[in-house]
Amino acid sequence: MVAAIVSLGLLYLLYRGFTLDLKFHKYQKITLLLLFCGGVSVIIIVGVTAVEPLALFGYTGTWLGMVGMTLVFYIVSTGISALFARHRQTIVFAALVILILVTSYSIFNGTRLPTIREITIPNTKLPGTLSGFTIVQLTDLHLGAIATPKWLRHTVEKVNHLKPDLIVITGDLIEGYKTIKSWIPYIEELKHLKSKYGIMAVTGNHDVVNGGKDFFRIARESGITLLKNQAVTVAGCIQVAGICDRKGRDYDLPGSNLSKALEPINPSQPVVLLSHRPEYFEAAKTYGIDLQLSGHTHAGQIPPGDLFVRLLYKHPYGLYVEEGSYIYTSCGTCVMEVPMRLFSSNEIVRIRLVRKKT
Repeated sequence: MVAAIVSLGLLYLLYRGFTLDLKFHKYQKITLLLLFCGGVSVIIIVGVTAVEPLALFGYTGTWLGMVGMTLVFYIVSTGISALFARHRQTIVFAALVILILVTSYSIFNGTRLPTIREITIPNTKLPGTLSGFTIVQLTDLHLGAIATPKWLRHTVEKVNHLKPDLIVITGDLIEGYKTIKSWIPYIEELKHLKSKYGIMAVTGNHDVVNGGKDFFRIARESGITLLKNQAVTVAGCIQVAGICDRKGRDYDLPGSNLSKALEPINPSQPVVLLSHRPEYFEAAKTYGIDLQLSGHTHAGQIPPGDLFVRLLYKHPYGLYVEEGSYIYTSCGTCVMEVPMRLFSSNEIVRIRLVRKKT
């Protein structure tokens, strides 16, 4: 309901702007008004009925994304036209055409299969025999929303083609309120993930908010090992630690406890931390971790979200190194709610750990 009220205010601003600047005729105004009102109606229906949105979910998200991008374009075009008042109508019309093209690309880019992102992490503590150890990171799949079982099947095939030593999932595996029975198609696809040392994961905020205690059962039946503020050792010396999402405490589930996960580690051996949120990196690097893998931010997906993400997070998207410790924040294997992306792409991250001589 709040989203609908905010949207109404934004839409009135946009409606007035476009109809005045472009001098719309009567029937054009009616068409635009019906389009705007139709979108608000869908948001209200979804919010009031409290049912699984399914087909409406994608439409609502797309519509909200289009409103956000339209607002950005309108603000930019208004600023430019203030400098060139004589060409205001031409500028607004050009902005509208560009908006349509950019929005169309964003929808295509946001709903396609993930691409492979390759990164290499040098490490002095890694034995030479393990140089080239491969970790594949999946994050923010939000299964049950935009990601369908068919989409997941093709994504699993792409992961298996990489022949990883270890697969990690850094939170927000699921999305939406479902029964255990309705998760079976997703569980069956997840079972086909293959790696030498298995699949390890941590919870994300959507896992605990939408999945609750059922999420732990989904992970177990999918063959996924959940790291609940703990560390395990793979390949004889690579320590993989994982912390739960802090949102768990609000739902009588485990919350984040960084010290519990990292205090038992041996800093003379390689340490990889799985954390859904990148914000724990500042504290984690004091424990001597070598690499943190995170998600959560989605790189903002579309304007103005990408700007907000860069303002809110120190490590919003990409690879960073500080004091000898690395963090990679992925933009996500799939999208969240709004099936649109502009400056980023859905990604599967392939991380190669290589031996670095001191």
